[in-house]
Amino acid sequence: DLAAYLFNEELAIIVEVEESHRDKIVSAYREVDVFCTPIGYSIPEYGPDATLDICVNGRQLTSQIESLIKWRSIWEETSFHLEKLQCNPICVESESQMIKSFVKSPFKWTKNLMDGVEIPRNLIALFPKLAVLREEGTNGDREMAAAFYTAGFQVFDLCMQDLLAGPADMLDAFDGLAFAGGFSYADVFGAAKGWASCILHNEKLKIQFENFRRDTRKFSFGACNGCQLMTQIGWVGDDAAAGDRKNNVYMDVNESGRFESRFCYLKIEKNNSIMLENLAGSIFGVWVAHGEGRFAFKENFTPASYSIACRFVDWMGETTIQYPMNPNGSRDGLAGLCSSDGRHLAMMPHPERSFLKWQWPHYPPSTHSSQFSPWMKMFVNAYDWCSKRKNSHSNGC
Repeated sequence: DLAAYLFNEELAIIVEVEESHRDKIVSAYREVDVFCTPIGYSIPEYGPDATLDICVNGRQLTSQIESLIKWRSIWEETSFHLEKLQCNPICVESESQMIKSFVKSPFKWTKNLMDGVEIPRNLIALFPKLAVLREEGTNGDREMAAAFYTAGFQVFDLCMQDLLAGPADMLDAFDGLAFAGGFSYADVFGAAKGWASCILHNEKLKIQFENFRRDTRKFSFGACNGCQLMTQIGWVGDDAAAGDRKNNVYMDVNESGRFESRFCYLKIEKNNSIMLENLAGSIFGVWVAHGEGRFAFKENFTPASYSIACRFVDWMGETTIQYPMNPNGSRDGLAGLCSSDGRHLAMMPHPERSFLKWQWPHYPPSTHSSQFSPWMKMFVNAYDWCSKRKNSHSNGC
């Protein structure tokens, strides 16, 4: 039974390779007694025009070439029935329909975007110092450190206990502060609420963090749990003068009702963020991994346009609230916010897990040979922003 052979659930992997490498790879597996056989090849067409013709050992499984959408729908049908038992059924149906409407990935960025991104950085520069802050349950600190280190920062591992036990001005030593992703305190009582409480209800830490927030020579970035923390302590989404802070933003449970781990598309909006400078209008792919990522606002608060950092978009590059392209249901596709002066940036997606090309599940044909994805630019922007201030200070400005 050819269909049973192809659609069985025995342990196996499917590897996609260049046609010129196929025979070499098949031989390599067979030399170590691992069964390997070519099962097909891709065609240029995609979306509604994509087709599937199945043959095994020269025998054609289908009586005629069929639509790929049809076969994918059959393959996913059982999974979607199971999904309805653990997920919002409306979201399940939305994803089912999304499969049928796929066109192509909407990647978009300028040709010269990657100019100046290559490493090593300027070795004679006064390397800015950045602390990656973590708490019990954090799991994204290594990726965060790697992204900033690659951009040229001196990166320091800092945990909340260090701040509790250390001097009251410990954060003064750093130019930047990165709040890592993860599940601090296992999201008990809500995402980042325990972490935020450690800051807001300890007078020593509260003053130290507030001094850092107000210091115009410093910046911060939070992804996922770090974003949730920054909304809890009121560092982003403000609509007042830079000196004021209002906690107008909070994160709600995903509309799907469950944890979401997906590769989505993000459009950078025109905003004040120092890390997203010159990226407005770009559309990048990025990983998300969260259970409470839906932006919500208190009372009648609406974030100012300059504080909206990025939005989820669909296949056409348009802002979307449709699941799963918008994985959490945030209104207006909102995915990230910055402070009014642009020094503090919070995003639910994970650019620190997407700054290398190999981290993307699919990547557009590229005109640059860099190992980095366009997300590297935001970390380099932070480096350049800090370096300019350090150089100005060293020159007596």
